[in-house]
Amino acid sequence: MTALLTGALTDPVLHPKLVHFPIALLIVAVGFDLACLTLRRHAWIDRGATTLYLLGALGAVAAFLSGRQAEETVEAAAPALEGLLEDHEAWAVRVLCVFIPAALARLWITWRARHEGEVRSLPLRASLLLLVLAGLWILFETAERGGDLVYKHGAGLIR
Repeated sequence: MTALLTGALTDPVLHPKLVHFPIALLIVAVGFDLACLTLRRHAWIDRGATTLYLLGALGAVAAFLSGRQAEETVEAAAPALEGLLEDHEAWAVRVLCVFIPAALARLWITWRARHEGEVRSLPLRASLLLLVLAGLWILFETAERGGDLVYKHGAGLIR
């Protein structure tokens, strides 16, 4: 069982399978966040946005860690891709630097709105939305570089 789990975590094909979940979760989270600003009377949208951010950030961490494991295998099979892999990884770190704090801030905003009222949290919500919109661009750039590694260079497909 342990060998199976260890093998799954170091499998370079795991990363492309994992990475799509946080991408989708974070995009939908931003949509929910936008809806929170326009439909402020729906508490379920607020809690949904917070949940999506938290799940997306956790998924991004899992995708990042699986990518670090896959990088070793891909570099061994195709050393010429090292620079492209490092660029992709640098963008992935930026994603984590935006969305982990954003998820924690969103959790705090939801808690604060519940206890202190919606109106006082409005400037924080708007500021966070600007941050995560920039984060979506960073997420796109990261995904673009990852897609290029797979579809242009065959990274992760080489065994």
